[in-house]
Amino acid sequence: MDDDSPRTPTSYEDVAYHNASATDSATSQVNLALTRIRTVINRLEGRLEQITDQVADAERRYTHLEDRYGDAEAAFLYHDAPKSRICHDISEDLKKAMFEITVARALAGVAKKMVNGSTMDGLGCERCGSACSGCSYSRRDRAVDIRARDSSTSSRYSSE
Repeated sequence: MDDDSPRTPTSYEDVAYHNASATDSATSQVNLALTRIRTVINRLEGRLEQITDQVADAERRYTHLEDRYGDAEAAFLYHDAPKSRICHDISEDLKKAMFEITVARALAGVAKKMVNGSTMDGLGCERCGSACSGCSYSRRDRAVDIRARDSSTSSRYSSE
């Protein structure tokens, strides 16, 4: 069957070539994004391990301080030492250790949220998109931005 109409095989070939090129480009962009995501996740997992270790260390210090407090109570009951000062110092150490544990556990919770892929609740950088708060903008201005966003959100809802 001889077709006398002008064929345009190059246009079909061009379309196929451009489609293949666009697909390759999109695939490489997706792969690059996945690589970046894996890198961030690996860093977050490493940080989570560090925070978990810090929590364990803080809990060990707290347990040690509790033991010291018990020893101080025994000294208070059975010895003639500046008892109130010993108990006061150890009590202050216990308060500091509890604060460290609370902060470490909060950091661990945030890190777990980030590693598990939650919506991140405003964590990370608006300028560079980093989930690890790696740029100077996110460290310096993040708290101010969050307060500004919260106030604009509350005023938006209060007007409705």
